[in-house]
Amino acid sequence: MKRIMKTLMLVVAASLLVVACTSNSTSSEAESTIVEEENTNGLPQEYLGNYHGVQPGYNMKNQYGDDVIINGQALKIPAIDHKFLVKEGNIISLQQTSLDDNSRYYYEGSYRVNGETDTEYTIECNVSDSNGTSNPSFSLVIQKETKSVKCSSEDQPDFDLEKIK
Repeated sequence: MKRIMKTLMLVVAASLLVVACTSNSTSSEAESTIVEEENTNGLPQEYLGNYHGVQPGYNMKNQYGDDVIINGQALKIPAIDHKFLVKEGNIISLQQTSLDDNSRYYYEGSYRVNGETDTEYTIECNVSDSNGTSNPSFSLVIQKETKSVKCSSEDQPDFDLEKIK
């Protein structure tokens, strides 16, 4: 799938370059056109980079919205440190660190921009671990002006992220 997308991007970019060159435009205009085309498929360059935030601990809920109880105790999910790395080509990486025992989990995947307004971008992220056994998905709402993010995921509390570089 990635190879098909790369090939398609190259064909589109080459087509734009040929059209730009045959219409007597300068090479800088052709390069600008190609960059603009790439940005329509992902986030603009200024929004790429590292985002960091901590999801607070919470009690796991069942399908009815009640706490999951095991041996008379609510099942507590510890606070989790999240670091998202948003890259070119709609690629995203995630490092999660449990603040309970410092264990780390790494995920790779892709994102797609599924909404844009004057003030924000909404992207959907689908990642998986190297074994393919864990496949979390997240919705990130990026504020254009501040580059702050609201992260949400099904059945988990929302939390904030800040762009760190």
